[in-house]
Amino acid sequence: STIPGGLHWVRMLFLSMIMIGLDSAFALVEGVASLIEDSQYGNAVPSKAVLVAVICTLGFFGGLVYTTDAGLIFLDTIDFYVNFAVLFLGFCKAISAGWVYGMGKQMEKLGYSVVYGYFGATFGSILFASMVWFGVKGNTFWLGLLSLILIYGAGVKYCHSIMKTLVDEEKGIDMKFLVEELTMGNVLELRKELQSSVGYMPWIWAFLMKHVIPQVLLILFFNLFFSKSAHGNLDFGNYNDYEVWPYQVLGVSCALLVFLTVFIGMAYSKLFNVFMKTPEAEEKDSDWVDVDVELTDKDAGGDYVNMADIDQPNGQSVEERKENPLDDSSGDVYVNVEHDDDSPVLA
Repeated sequence: STIPGGLHWVRMLFLSMIMIGLDSAFALVEGVASLIEDSQYGNAVPSKAVLVAVICTLGFFGGLVYTTDAGLIFLDTIDFYVNFAVLFLGFCKAISAGWVYGMGKQMEKLGYSVVYGYFGATFGSILFASMVWFGVKGNTFWLGLLSLILIYGAGVKYCHSIMKTLVDEEKGIDMKFLVEELTMGNVLELRKELQSSVGYMPWIWAFLMKHVIPQVLLILFFNLFFSKSAHGNLDFGNYNDYEVWPYQVLGVSCALLVFLTVFIGMAYSKLFNVFMKTPEAEEKDSDWVDVDVELTDKDAGGDYVNMADIDQPNGQSVEERKENPLDDSSGDVYVNVEHDDDSPVLA
């Protein structure tokens, strides 16, 4: 209020907050819109403008509750319970990348007992230690740490004994190879696959994704779950001592909806096939065209394909395709040409 401009800076502050809200809305709307467009019902949407308008309208009416006199209480409650969903989803994503990916190949090399044993030792120790740290009254840090070390150590010892048996039975197997495969094999394979698309990724990324991020997120989740109110009750279901209905019910329902969605997906993943395109729709939307052409020699001996002779998708000519391409990047036409020899194909 004392700097030159006075009230105009206040206006700029609230304008910037509106812009930040719009920026968040872009991400939220685009996420939902992309999910619907990429589903098997995406072709039923008249246009993206209509889809975005419907999503924004639903969001508008859903947000009216925050404009009431109790709006700040609703906002505070939802904001608290959303933290459970964020931590839980972050843990699920991290464990999927660091542990679940490539687990089948690990089992083929090491056996079920070793892979599941190491998985159980890692997260079983974290789970038990978190319950001791946050669920037991008093200073339980050292007790929780000791339980973590003992459980994890016992699990690692069990895995090592099985791997030693494998080494003794198969003379061509090295213990170092088995340890590297168990501790980092699958996530390094994921790193290698991702690097082919996104470029260089440091080794530390794979290490953190396997041995740090999921464990930390699990600890943070239980720390939040066991947090207590001023009256000594768990905050989960009693946050800030707000009324059970509608505040606690709405907040808990939001968190449980996320948990339930993930667990249903784990138990019966085919239920979410509705969000995937059918093979026929993917083939229809593809920019690739399979053609049968007669190849003729031209110039340096390469094979030459006359693009004017190729039938384009939806009955378009090459020139029409370039004027109205299927994608927004360029007017390129992609063609799969199969021929018997290894000579290059010019298109």
